[in-house]
Formats: sequence, structure tokens, C-alpha cells
Amino acid sequence: MLLKGVPAMSDPEFEYLSDVFSERALHYTIGWGLLGIDTCVRPAGRDASPMRIKDKPYTKGIGHHATGEMLIDLSGEYSTFEAEIGVQWQKGETGSVVFQVYVDEVEVFDSGVVREQDAPRPIRIDLTDADEMRLVSSDAGDGIACDCANWAEARLIKNPNAGDGRPREMFDAAPYARVVTTDPRRADGCKSKRTQEYRPEDVYLATDIVPDDQGHYTVPTVEGGQGSIGLLWVERRLLKELVIEFARGTPLPDPQTARVEYWSGESRWQGKWEPVDGEIGLHERAPRRSAGCSRPRRRRSRWLGCGPSTVRAGTRRGCGYSLRSPWSDKRAGLRSTTGPSARPKMGNRSCAGPGTCRRRLRWTCATRGRAA
Repeated sequence: MLLKGVPAMSDPEFEYLSDVFSERALHYTIGWGLLGIDTCVRPAGRDASPMRIKDKPYTKGIGHHATGEMLIDLSGEYSTFEAEIGVQWQKGETGSVVFQVYVDEVEVFDSGVVREQDAPRPIRIDLTDADEMRLVSSDAGDGIACDCANWAEARLIKNPNAGDGRPREMFDAAPYARVVTTDPRRADGCKSKRTQEYRPEDVYLATDIVPDDQGHYTVPTVEGGQGSIGLLWVERRLLKELVIEFARGTPLPDPQTARVEYWSGESRWQGKWEPVDGEIGLHERAPRRSAGCSRPRRRRSRWLGCGPSTVRAGTRRGCGYSLRSPWSDKRAGLRSTTGPSARPKMGNRSCAGPGTCRRRLRWTCATRGRAA
């Protein structure tokens, strides 16, 4: 599935991964900094450096950092993945990365140790009829210092025989989040420096909203009647759509004044609220906003201008994305068992119905959990 040494730029029918990352990425983790879109990995609070591998600069690509991975939804639409891999040039002394590519969970490429002094290495991966591709950047066993992993000129070549692609099912991730409220007048988090004390009100920015007996959530308001309600996940989610549904008889907010924002920052208390691109519309009594954002890593999102309102349970906020997702992002809970092993029931986004689970987990007392 790998043709080594074949230069990229061989087919005009392609999409740069950086141009479609927000809609194709199902999940990603990164060992340091913020993901670079057409740049090197970006330090938080600072501008990104141009992408460069040894003495060759690039204007397109994904700037990653070990240790981490990116899971890309392919839906059978592509024939080939091409890129030039290498470590971001800094001083030529420290960085060392191992690049790996998995197609439908089968390893098809392992670079071995790539060092900062090495020239860019072109790769070409066969994606025919593939559902997912996972791009992995790991350290070389010497720590992650300066391990800036560049997937330069990363692009997906269209498969002309794939038609319009497979339909992508959407999954409601709202039930796996906390329903919270935040101060709608506050747009940022903690500003204390490392040597300064953190105030409690700067650390605990969100307050849980408790539903009533009918499963409805009442949106708290501040002076002036403005309210805020949102979702908070333990892990970062890549959201495609946000939907809020109001209880019968509750006045609907004005789409012109309501806002949707996401939290952008290093932690839950260090960062700021930023607007989500898109338009709010009323659809079947639900204000809906679809977003395609260049920063899809989100632990929380919030609606402003909702109060005073009552929000229904169920799909209280629909956050949809492709069902195909990484095993590492699942959360499983063990049920009681009297035997030496247990089969946990999946509690997240892999199973949509009977017979659709692609993986099972078997846990024994002597070994770690293993996907089957």
C-alpha cells in the first residue's frame, strides 16, 4: 500500500489536508502547542513560524508535534495520500520524530527515526476504498523536546471511481457532556502568571445546570436578562453542528442577537471565548448553527442570548460528527461480573444500533483491555 520515494504533486484532482481538516478530522491529539494549519506547530499565545524542513520552506501542510495523532475521515473518496515528512528546522540539533501512517487500523508506513538534520522525505499511500487514515507522530525514545512533526504538502487525491462518497452518519455527543452555564459578560479566563495565585472564580468558570423532573434545563440569567448555556466535555470534541431545542411555550431568542462561541485555550481556565463561524437559524423550533471552523478542538461550546428560557432534555444540544472515530476516544464502563473477565458495553460513539459495533473490548484481571 506504500510506494516509497514517489514524489508528490502527481495528480491535479486533489485536496490539501489543511484546507479540509476541519471537516475531515475526526479526532486528534498533540504533545505540545496548537496544531499548525499551513504553518509549523504553534506555541499558545504566539504566532506560528513558517513551515520548514531542513532548507526547504513550505506554504501548505499540517504542523503537528509528538507525541500525538490525527484521525482523518476518508469515506472511500480518495485513492492516494501524499506528503513530504520531516522535522521542523530550528537549530538542527534536537528534534527527532517517528512518522507512522495507518489505513483502516493497518500500519502501512513507518519512517523510523527522522531527525531535524534530515531532508524532507516524500511518501505516497494507497487509500483505495479506505474509511479512515491515522497519522501518528511519536518521539524517538528521547523525549518530545523540539519534536515538531511536519506533514508538508499533505494532500488527498480524489478517486474518480468513488462517486459522491459514502453517506456520513451523525452522532449526538451532547449526552456525554456536562450542561453548564458561564458568565455571558466574561470572554476570557485566568490571566494570572505562573508565579501568581489563581483566584477560585478564575479557575471554576462553569457551573452545572441541574435539570428538573421533566429533564428541562432553566437557563440562568445575569443583570440585563442575558443568559448562557453550554456543553463541557472531558476530552476535546470535533463538532460539526450545534443545536439547541427549547421547551414548548418558551419564547425563542432572536437569531440576530444570539451568539454561539467556543472555548479556545490551553486549559479550561486559560483561554477565551471565540465566535463560531456560521449563521443561526430557526428550524422546527430549534435555533441551529452549522460551523466549519479552522480550530475544531473544543472542550466546550456555549449559546448566548438564550435566557430566560427552558431547554428540553434529550437532544439538548446536538453535536454531530462522523460515527467512524478512534478507539482511543471511547469511554467504556464495566458492569458487575462474577467471572474472571468482563465485556464492557460501549458508552460512546461507535455503536449506532444492533450489529453495528465494529469493536468489542474484553477485560481480564491479568491483562489490559484489548480491542477485538
